[in-house]
Amino acid sequence: MESSCGKGNNRTNIPFLLLYGLLYCIPIIRCYIIEGQISIMRWQYVRSVVEDLRYDFRQFEIENFIQHLEAQRARSILCTPYDFRPDVTGVWIPAETADYIFYSRYTHPVHQIHIVLHEIAHMLLKHEHMKISEVLPVDTDIFHLTRDMGFMNSSSIQDDQQEQEAEAFVYLIQQQLVAARRFDQLTRAITSIKGLDRFTDTLGWMG
Repeated sequence: MESSCGKGNNRTNIPFLLLYGLLYCIPIIRCYIIEGQISIMRWQYVRSVVEDLRYDFRQFEIENFIQHLEAQRARSILCTPYDFRPDVTGVWIPAETADYIFYSRYTHPVHQIHIVLHEIAHMLLKHEHMKISEVLPVDTDIFHLTRDMGFMNSSSIQDDQQEQEAEAFVYLIQQQLVAARRFDQLTRAITSIKGLDRFTDTLGWMG
């Protein structure tokens, strides 16, 4: 990180610095908005969940973070990109043997990591599930993983209380990353995550 930003006249760093600056400022602005929409009791609950992770954010990479959660919960978390319609960005499905997180395939890597963290928030905060069939067609190939229950991240439910709590969770994670000087990890593309092939192979996405 230091070597890439050390040369002040390197114009290739300008887009990254702008993106980094936006990523740093937006969560702060969102925090004031979120705090006004969540009760003090629920805000303290979200904060306690983050603290109970007992994770060293100095080691943060999204894959490492997920592996930590898998070990802590003794349950697999499988993430994969998916071709959602425009108003749906992510889905968490608590299947019988694992948690599945699907995120929009074509959005920016920064947004993809945000989506994954957002869905992890729903999972860790023990949010109530909703019927996926209310948002996605019943012939969608992810339906074989669930009994029509999961959690959707859709533009149609952004004002929901649980959505605001999930965003509060993401903000607190970002806050930890700033303190640990690992905020740049939120700009990295998601690479393969342990166990992912077991799901994608069943959909015929090999190759």
